[in-house]
Amino acid sequence: MAPTKVLKVFEEGTFGAALVEEEGRLLVLKYPPSKSGWRALLAYAGYSWPLQNLLPTERAFVYSASIEERLQKEARTLELWANAGIPAPNVCKLSGELIALEYIPNTVSFRKLLSGRLDLEAFDKLMEVYSQIRDLAKQKRDPDYLHSDPMFSNFLYDTENDRVIAVDPGVVLNPQFDFDTLDAYVLDRTLMVIANQNLPDSDIGKYVRRFKDQMSDEDVTRVVSIPHVIPVVADAYFSVRNWTAAKVKNRQMVDNLVAIRTYCKNYHAFIEDILLE
Repeated sequence: MAPTKVLKVFEEGTFGAALVEEEGRLLVLKYPPSKSGWRALLAYAGYSWPLQNLLPTERAFVYSASIEERLQKEARTLELWANAGIPAPNVCKLSGELIALEYIPNTVSFRKLLSGRLDLEAFDKLMEVYSQIRDLAKQKRDPDYLHSDPMFSNFLYDTENDRVIAVDPGVVLNPQFDFDTLDAYVLDRTLMVIANQNLPDSDIGKYVRRFKDQMSDEDVTRVVSIPHVIPVVADAYFSVRNWTAAKVKNRQMVDNLVAIRTYCKNYHAFIEDILLE
């Protein structure tokens, strides 16, 4: 058997990742973070209780899930999508804290495609697959079909075959919530991604209106029922924690809530009004 050959190492995200060649196949191997990454992951895991219990927008996401649980969720969802005909990388191997996925060449993430510019055509391509996934999940009434981490970086455009490929659905959803509640939180998470685009408010509003097209009145009601605020206790907790980390590490203070903060600001400024039109 030929040894595995590492072709490229990626240093992004919670996991380490590498492009490898194994038995003539190109695979993306995801594995536990490096030592420095482990420190980052442990620091992030330390946020799990306040994130899930103090921040209303985060209650459906299990931040304390282990790496193995995350990879099992990812593999389960990718296989469900593939079996339903939704383009997704094949799971080639899953063992403990390691997963090997089919490498799909000639792709670019929608994070790059949509970065800093309004592109409704590209956004509509993303939304077509996003809606297919949601429709399938609603038909099955099974949250394992949902894309639990709907960042734009987790949707790829295959330039050679003109198709959208969904990847990295590894965030574990709270099993205490019913399907409709989890679906609403995933919708809300997607709106947060849209709200954090580096665009004028008017352009963000255009994306929100396009996104709303695949929401029912019941979907809107569930999303607007989620409190879009950062409670004083949570804000104080993270402020003290971030200030302490900055002093200990002798660096500038980092606001870990900046994405949620931006979303809540834009939500109350104009997103809620668009949803309720």
